[in-house]
Amino acid sequence: MEYEYVLSYLNGDNEWQQVKASLPLPEQVHFSHAKIRYADGTEEEINLPADDNESSVARLQHDLQRTLSMKNPHAYITLIGEAAKVDRDTFVDDDMSYFEGHEMKTATATPHFTITTNKTVNLTIEPLTQVKKGEPVIIKGQIKLNDGLDFDNDGMRIEYRVNGEAGEDYQLSMDDPVGYVEFEVDAEELQIGENQITLRAHSKDNAYSEPVTVTVTVIGGELQLKKVSTESVFAPIKLTGTAQVSRPEGLEVVVNDDTGSKAAWRLEATATPLVTNQGRTLAGNLYYQDGAKLTMLGKDAVEIARQKTAPGIDYDVTAHWSSQQGLVLKTTPAAVPGSYQGTITWHLSTVPEA
Repeated sequence: MEYEYVLSYLNGDNEWQQVKASLPLPEQVHFSHAKIRYADGTEEEINLPADDNESSVARLQHDLQRTLSMKNPHAYITLIGEAAKVDRDTFVDDDMSYFEGHEMKTATATPHFTITTNKTVNLTIEPLTQVKKGEPVIIKGQIKLNDGLDFDNDGMRIEYRVNGEAGEDYQLSMDDPVGYVEFEVDAEELQIGENQITLRAHSKDNAYSEPVTVTVTVIGGELQLKKVSTESVFAPIKLTGTAQVSRPEGLEVVVNDDTGSKAAWRLEATATPLVTNQGRTLAGNLYYQDGAKLTMLGKDAVEIARQKTAPGIDYDVTAHWSSQQGLVLKTTPAAVPGSYQGTITWHLSTVPEA
């Protein structure tokens, strides 16, 4: 540690001569070196008293060798030392330093400070597994210090982050056992699926533990068709006596997996024949096209999509279709003009993990 006094000559008719310094040497600090540097660049060494640490009232007495004036206005007095090793936090009181010359006297107070022990904070957290959606996570653990002599819960707190987002610090209660940690992380701070909770203990003396990260999985959400068009039309077909192709307009199918499962989901479809109100069946069929492959939709389920999506993320199935992928209506040359209707049924399920 380092003390530095700045002694300055501001103005006046007379120079500040034969300045005597009287500086306190706290017994809790072992001083090893002292010097003075003047504004004109000159320096002088200060001899420390041999018994500076044997008395609580020890002082350093020194006569400045240089005169302070407008040409040499500043003297920087530096004392370098090391705080004593203590087994508990130790308060060092402020004390007065005096500077006296023929023309002027002045004094200043050295600030008080606390020498803290070399604390090591250790935080352990009980393992976590999973909670249901909407439930908080209960964090339980224990804090220990290497200097248990003066450890209590005063000023001790837990800082934590959930998936990188900082939560509100938890302050240990003075009514609880020393170092005991138990608090809730609100359900609103958690997402479906895996959550990384990183915690760190922080003492009032600014000692920190190493971060501790635990993983908790939130389960109980739904795998659902978030949006499904109740009606959709295919682009009108002009019959010319040859096979024709049409694609749906305005069809939307959106899947949302909130289960928290790591498994993929599968969307399948079945379809009824396309018929008129009079009961005439269309000479043609619905197909699912995946590249060059066409699979007819009928009573047997046809896989439309298979994906693994993050919890809470909407997957728009139809938005991923292209000119080579999606539902297709193909008619034969025997098709008769008319308005045909049918029903597509969507089937959503979780793919069993291998």
